[in-house]
Amino acid sequence: MKNFGFCLVCLFSITQVAAQDTLHVYFDSLWHKTTAENAFYHQMKVKAGSAWKEWDYYPSGKLKMKGAYSDDSCRVREGNFVWYDANGSLSSSYTYDHGKANGPSEVYYKSGKKHITGNYKMDKYDGEWAAYYESGKILGKATFTDGQQVSASFYNEDGSADNNTTAFFRKAEFPGGQQALDTFLHNELKYPKEALDNEIHGVVMVQFLVSKDGTLNNIKIIRPVHPLLDKEALRVVEKMPRWQPCINAGRISDMICILPVSFRLNE
Repeated sequence: MKNFGFCLVCLFSITQVAAQDTLHVYFDSLWHKTTAENAFYHQMKVKAGSAWKEWDYYPSGKLKMKGAYSDDSCRVREGNFVWYDANGSLSSSYTYDHGKANGPSEVYYKSGKKHITGNYKMDKYDGEWAAYYESGKILGKATFTDGQQVSASFYNEDGSADNNTTAFFRKAEFPGGQQALDTFLHNELKYPKEALDNEIHGVVMVQFLVSKDGTLNNIKIIRPVHPLLDKEALRVVEKMPRWQPCINAGRISDMICILPVSFRLNE
């Protein structure tokens, strides 16, 4: 899913437990591989011709996601992917072509009412997009070309024009953008001496929530490398200033972000 209040990362690790073309995978709450006895999420994959079909399940056994991949590593999404919330209600639907969002997409409120509709063209917003209040009334419309917004109009729930809103989508962002983030990491990140002496290196993946006020919350490591590097990556992220919050369908929203923090010996 893209820019709808959250980003998703799944680190796939497969354990074959059934027939040759059926795989069962078990994950903890952070999507780290675990045993069936300690599983939080359960994933099933079935070989279908040259593709793999996948179903992800919540701890309750309810379906979380279904879709298909065109490669054996199950990284290249193909066709329709559908996500459900923990209560079993439809959450979102996207169409993929060779791993890129390409085609219609829909996002729903927890009530099942439609929230956002639009199209992607090879991972970029394309054409007409629309957002709705949960009442069904129009919230906003926007036109995109090559991923860029070229026009938009927004409305209050009573139908009057909302002239204070201009952006349909905007990612959460470090103040000053990617270049400023790179500079911050370069200046603040300290390679632990013990890790350097022992040639410990790698990329630590840190996840956090950018709240509506720009503060970072729920900071945690989702792919560790070594305790020394993990601790330093957390320290630096916790030191970051407020980010520019996400805008989702014209409204400031919370957004989950994943930041790779790299430790390289040649730097």
